[in-house]
Amino acid sequence: MPLLLWAGMRILRERDNYLLIIVGSLLWLLGAGYNLNHLKYTPGAHLPVPLLAGMVAAGALLAPASRLFR
Repeated sequence: MPLLLWAGMRILRERDNYLLIIVGSLLWLLGAGYNLNHLKYTPGAHLPVPLLAGMVAAGALLAPASRLFR
């Protein structure tokens, strides 16, 4: 997921988003890695909605802070 985020931002020519990519990647790896064992490898299983909502909230809060590194 972090790789897709980075690739999408590069395609859209977004600049100065290092903080968003780094923190988003760490949160995704920690959250998804912790919850991966709970999915039990069933087809169609999803990560918990609170985790996904937290990722969206963290991204929304970090987006304005990325402008500090210009």
